[in-house]
Order: sequence, then C-alpha cells, then structure tokens
Amino acid sequence: MSIPKEPVFVLRFSALMVTVLFLILFILKPQPFEILDFKLYDLMFFVRGQGKHQGNIVIAAIDELSIEKLGRWPWSRDKFASLVRRLSDLGAAVIAFDVIFSEPEANDASFAKSIKDAGNVIFPIVFLFDREESSHLDSFLEPLPVSAKKEISKLKFLSGKRCLFPVEPLVSEASGLGHINIFPDPDGTVRREFLYIEYAGMIIPSFSLKVASYFLGIPKEKIVIDAKEGIRLGK
Repeated sequence: MSIPKEPVFVLRFSALMVTVLFLILFILKPQPFEILDFKLYDLMFFVRGQGKHQGNIVIAAIDELSIEKLGRWPWSRDKFASLVRRLSDLGAAVIAFDVIFSEPEANDASFAKSIKDAGNVIFPIVFLFDREESSHLDSFLEPLPVSAKKEISKLKFLSGKRCLFPVEPLVSEASGLGHINIFPDPDGTVRREFLYIEYAGMIIPSFSLKVASYFLGIPKEKIVIDAKEGIRLGK
C-alpha cells in the first residue's frame, strides 16, 4: 500500500522544524537548557564512577585538623619553611603551594631560603580584571611559546589586567608561577579551567599546567600553544 505524499511531506517538514529548533537552542544556549546540559554531563561522570589515579600526589590540606594542631590561620611562615625542608628531604619531585602569600611576614627570609634550597617550589598567582595595572614582579612571569601565530591571532584570549603575586622574596626563589583563576559555570559548579590567560602581551599557564609540566621534566620552552592542535607538552 503506498503512503500518500502529503503525510510524507508533513513528516519531513516536522523533522526539519525540530532540527532548526535544536540548532537555535544550541546557538542561543538559553540558561535552563545549558544547565540541563551541565547536569547530564555530571551524570555521565557519576555513572562512570571514580577513575583510578596515581598515588604519587599528596595533598597537605589546611583543614580543621591541621588548624587544631598548629593553631589559627594564618600560620607563621617558619612553619611553611619547615614543611618545604621536610618535603625536600623526603624527595618530593615538585612542591606546589596553592596559597597566595601576598602580604609580607617576619619569617619570609627563612621561607625564601627553604624555597631556594629545595629548588622545585611552584607558587600561584591570580589575575584581576577590574583595572589595568603593571607590577615590577611581572618580570618573574614565564610566558608560553606560541606556534601557528597567524591562526592564534584569530583566537580570543581571556586577558587579565593586573596580577596578584606572592611577596617578592618568595617569587624570586620560586621555580615557576601559574594562575589559579577559576570560572564556575552558570549553576555555580567548576567543571573546567583556563589552561592559560593572556596578560601584558604574554600567555601565562595555569597553576596545574605549570606543576604538571615541571613534574614531567618538560622545560618551559617545550610547552607550546598551537591554535591547530591545542597545547603540546614536549613531543
């Protein structure tokens, strides 16, 4: 039995309208649909379960237990100096502080000495976006090399206007710096990070990218941003 042409046309037209509707929603991304997409993304990770991880990463947390033992925060930096020396003696490949030591303190010299002796301490920085302001500490930043410059010029970089550094005695002895800026999705959950941010004409890596590349023994000149391929770490 042959199907009348009119119902076939209606089916095709309906399919076309549904496709157009989804394309419009994809382009406009209304917030309810965007949040639904985020929740489906979370659900996939929940169904997958916790992935395996290597046991060579240790987090020394500033939590209630440590505050109960060492006293109220902020702690004197001679404690951090002792921590660096202890971690170094234990053979830590890289020591990364996810704390901004932006105000001077009496024990900065001792802390800086331990950082220099360890020779593998990475510190965070934070980019601010309210007003443009340079700092004499900008010279300690190590920008990432960029290849495919014609293509990279077409990309829109997130650009910081000023930078919050740890105090100079610490920055001057650090083995690297990386930004810790985070940008939550509309539902308030952090699901991704910017692996680099542009600042004062330089492309600055994220804290995690800097720590990972240092741990892997990849020199800074071998961390290359390629507009065609993404970020290359060595080969």
